[in-house]
Amino acid sequence: MTASASSSLNALNAAVLHQWMARARDELNARRAEINSLNVFPVPDSDTGSNMAHTIDSAVAALPEEPEDLAASARALAQGAVRGARGNSGLVLSQILRAVAHTASQGPVDAQTVTECLATAVKLVDSAIAEPVEGTVITVLRAAAIAARESTEDKHGLLTTLRRVVAAARQALAATPSQLPALRHAGVVDAGGSGLLILLETLLDEVSGAASAGAAPSIPSAPEPPAAEAVGPSAEIEVMLSIEHANLEALEAELRPMGNSLIIGKSSIHGEDAPATIHIHSTRAGEVIECCYRHGAVSNLRLEVLPAAHVHAPGRLIVALAQPGTIGDLYTSAGVSVIEPSETVVSDIIATVRRAGAAEVILLPNGLLSRRELISVEKAGHAFSQAITLIPTRHLADGIAALAVHDADAPLGVATFNMTEAANAMRTAVVETATQATFTTEGSVAAGEYIAHWGPETVATGEDLVEVIARAVLTLSEGGRCEQLTILLDADLADVCTEDALRARHALPEDVEIMVYPARGLACTAEVGVE
Repeated sequence: MTASASSSLNALNAAVLHQWMARARDELNARRAEINSLNVFPVPDSDTGSNMAHTIDSAVAALPEEPEDLAASARALAQGAVRGARGNSGLVLSQILRAVAHTASQGPVDAQTVTECLATAVKLVDSAIAEPVEGTVITVLRAAAIAARESTEDKHGLLTTLRRVVAAARQALAATPSQLPALRHAGVVDAGGSGLLILLETLLDEVSGAASAGAAPSIPSAPEPPAAEAVGPSAEIEVMLSIEHANLEALEAELRPMGNSLIIGKSSIHGEDAPATIHIHSTRAGEVIECCYRHGAVSNLRLEVLPAAHVHAPGRLIVALAQPGTIGDLYTSAGVSVIEPSETVVSDIIATVRRAGAAEVILLPNGLLSRRELISVEKAGHAFSQAITLIPTRHLADGIAALAVHDADAPLGVATFNMTEAANAMRTAVVETATQATFTTEGSVAAGEYIAHWGPETVATGEDLVEVIARAVLTLSEGGRCEQLTILLDADLADVCTEDALRARHALPEDVEIMVYPARGLACTAEVGVE
């Protein structure tokens, strides 16, 4: 069957699958150097293109000579990919081909089954990667799956669905630098996502009857490759091996603390006992190998020394969540790495920690991370073998109090204990501007007036901001007994609520220190912290 003939198909058959894989193999091999040049995350080892090309070479080599049975060809393809998978990207690619095998086993691959295939691929890749990071191939894959689902919901056929899938993947790939600082700093898109786009583009070309692969995605210039460095005792080693007859869940639990970039690629599509491929970056390669031998029959063991990502890593890193501007600058001036709240905040934190390579990491969430995001960050710390210590700062003012007592020379346990004590000792009220008339325990409030909350309790209301803050201070300080006031204030109101205005309105002792920080991007009108 020729490529032009395949353009009239509403579903893939075995012949088209073989032709697609041959086309994808040729394109990945032709562009392997281009993809290698993009490889900066998780380590800049410049081998993603080579790994993906080798993996698909192995997959195509496993195909039967005659494309007679779609399910059999797809199954052989997946098994060959898992056996020959190299690196993070190769294992991810093998799991995508597992999804192809899974859907092909149920009948012809039309628009609906392509949608199911991509949804299955997202699940398989998510389960294979111990700590998925956004801004990588998983982001591009998810965007493709969503586009496929929307297309089939609109009752479109295979060709239109694939066009939408490729367009969504291109858009997601172009956005990866905005999600992952390592890519943004290097001025590149994700390497693994680029390889996935080639896989999708060649499928579209095969179905549409294009004579050659489609236009390459727009890729920013790659950075100069890093100078070669001597490998020190802390250099990570990439460990890859095949394992049979192992309890993979138990094995994963033991491997997680031993390194990062852990991927467990299964080759089976129906749960049968089949070889799996293990991939991990670790400074404890010997322990990793011994662990795998304890759990099952190991073969195809490969080791590669990875380039050192961080030569001069700081001993301790403090990361704080804060809006850009005055407050962010305040944290930055104290030597803190500031992360702006966003949809990609977890990825941004992980990338910052990973890039710094600090042995000790302190995180000040400042009430700007959800519980789910906090759990994700904690898991990432385990994956990177970097202890991330969380200080329970519920507000920006709490973070400032914690930072004020940090002693860089103190042991981590002592430093974080003192910071936690300071954060817990800070009593913080949040002042909001009412958007409509409402009732509170302090009485009725008109739109535009101010409401001060201390936790669930309303402690002051009124149209005079200085008066509302002064009354909140009285409540929080139990009548004015405090040492310091920290007030974060909407910058547009900085001329209204000054230190002099507060002292004039409320008879605070002269030795009470008042610090007022004008801020932009606050989620409220003011934060009032009392120590």
